[in-house]
Amino acid sequence: MEEQVDLEKALAVAIKAAQSAGNIMLEFYQFRREDAAAKMMRLLKEGGAHTAGEVAASPKPTPVDLLDIKTKSSSTDLVTHYDKLCDETIMKILQRFNAKVEDEKRKEPSGTFSFQFITEELTPDTPLTDEPTWIVDPIDGTMSFVHGGCDCCISIGLAIKKQTVLAVVYCPFLSIVQHSVEDLRSTSAVAGELYTAIRGKGTFLNGQSIRVSADALPNTALVAFNYPMGARLYRRQRYRATATQVDV
Repeated sequence: MEEQVDLEKALAVAIKAAQSAGNIMLEFYQFRREDAAAKMMRLLKEGGAHTAGEVAASPKPTPVDLLDIKTKSSSTDLVTHYDKLCDETIMKILQRFNAKVEDEKRKEPSGTFSFQFITEELTPDTPLTDEPTWIVDPIDGTMSFVHGGCDCCISIGLAIKKQTVLAVVYCPFLSIVQHSVEDLRSTSAVAGELYTAIRGKGTFLNGQSIRVSADALPNTALVAFNYPMGARLYRRQRYRATATQVDV
């Protein structure tokens, strides 16, 4: 069945889907920065005359309003409007590709052929079968996204016969060279880090081949944790970190 899908074309479509979702995330971060800058300028201009109530009464939506944060299994398992929006955007792009491939396959003697989806927000309970299946996490790291962190990404994979045959991981905020959203729409520039792979053909970062070290030993390896281990938070800090008190 794997040979029935052009993996190069499928990868190109997955990249397009991931970057489209990434642009949505970039636009929100840009809005967040502009909103924070506008509030600061207002406070500086008027000498801090605005009270919290006056700021809250502003008719313009705030970043928290746009996020529309909800909890799922726990107070740290969050879902936002942007998770769903990115999921829908990715699904539409992949579905167009699927429809084209399925239509072509119907004309062949091999018979029926269809793609399945497992996505975190729209179809999380779909069982994994032998059929070609797109597996999507539209915002992997929602908690970080909510707090304005850079360690969040879009993850897209294609599995055939329950084996991953291609993958795309796009981290739009991990970038040395910064681009505006307008630049990204008008050029082929890539903001952040775009990891791509096809089974048996290597892994790439922004188009450049990468590989793990072949001679790393446990006693000489460097292990880095993204978050402090064993950190204890005071009650006030824990309270401020809950979904209803997110500081964006």
